[in-house]
Amino acid sequence: MSEEKALWKPINRAVIIPPHATPQDVVKFASAQLSPREIKSIANAYSAGDYEMMGTFVWAKAVACLRKQLASLGMDFIGEMLGRADISPNSSIEESVTEYQLIQLAEDLGMISRTEAMRLRHTHEVITHFVKKDSGDTANDQEQMLEDEARLALRACVQSILAQPKISVALKFAEFRKALEEKSFSTADHEITMLSESPYLYQRTTLSVLLALAKSAEGGQLDNSLSNLNTILPCIWDQLLKPERWQVGQTYAEVYANGQLKAAAGIKKALAKVQGFDYVPENLRSIVFSKAAQRVLEAHDGWNNFFNEPAPMEALASLGSSVPLPAFPIVMSATLAVRLGNGYGVSNGAQAAAVKLLQSLSQDRWEYYLSDCLPDDKRILEKLAWSPAPVNRWLALVAEYKLARFNITARHAAVKKLINASDTTSVKNAALALLSDVGYV
Repeated sequence: MSEEKALWKPINRAVIIPPHATPQDVVKFASAQLSPREIKSIANAYSAGDYEMMGTFVWAKAVACLRKQLASLGMDFIGEMLGRADISPNSSIEESVTEYQLIQLAEDLGMISRTEAMRLRHTHEVITHFVKKDSGDTANDQEQMLEDEARLALRACVQSILAQPKISVALKFAEFRKALEEKSFSTADHEITMLSESPYLYQRTTLSVLLALAKSAEGGQLDNSLSNLNTILPCIWDQLLKPERWQVGQTYAEVYANGQLKAAAGIKKALAKVQGFDYVPENLRSIVFSKAAQRVLEAHDGWNNFFNEPAPMEALASLGSSVPLPAFPIVMSATLAVRLGNGYGVSNGAQAAAVKLLQSLSQDRWEYYLSDCLPDDKRILEKLAWSPAPVNRWLALVAEYKLARFNITARHAAVKKLINASDTTSVKNAALALLSDVGYV
């Protein structure tokens, strides 16, 4: 990612743990967030070989700290970042945001680096696996958390979160976001020039902020947000993928249906500037699909996910095979997340429903996902970039549905490489290239 073209940058670490520090030394760095008693308890648990207890405790403390830092930004901002219309200022971050999404937010905001985020996601998988493990497995030493797993989990949590005296959020972007509702920008302003040249993540996030303001702001804030939408949308429209274009049309349909005439008029004017009315849905049926897919992802990201995925996945598949285009990206992301699973396997009970949905897709829908959705599907790309087991399932899926025969028109050459890859290394490299193309790396 080019720092010169970034609206906000990752923070510089206040504390760096030496590479060869022992676990007992590593935990001492957590004094910024943990009490001396807690640090001593962690060190004692590690020395005693109580790795699962130690890992679970450290993870819980790190997640609680991350939640507190993110909640201070306001739940409306959290909803904008996640593209979650169901999150309101009064929502609870504990109930509304999964641990996977906490890591995603922290990475997107520059609170943690890409490498730290990868390690935290791996720690999340490890801790989740052992928390949900059948108690009947305790007699089998091979089913217990190993020392290496505990050591890596401890280091990831301390270095990324617990060792930092205060996790600074992306102040530059926070200021830019605030300015979007306090002033009207022109195309000549430096911020708009930077935005048009920034990685895709920044453009998508800014668009989400503006659309959220169009739905919720009033008075002068609404006037400024609509003015800025009319300035910014034409600057980035040609670069937007179809899911984000549908997001604009969906927002227009929602505010119009809710009788928010001023907001509807402003978004309509912006759509007219980019000739974007093809992306306005004829009805709001997509909301039903989007919410069903969101429930699948919440189950996938949560504790005991293999047990909890079948019900929401079956509910999603039961909605029918005609998925509205505005909801299609999240529906595919949720379905493929279930199908690819994680490093510890898949939810067997959810596979039939996921397969049913995938088998119902027409060729043009597959081509739409691969060309216009996959390049920005961070969840799926990260599975393919960092976890060998999902990669093997991806290779099987590509062969099963003969995806290589489809006409892929994505502007990212790595999409075709990802489809044509024949081994795990090629898949990983293509996925990393796509993550880099849209600004996640």
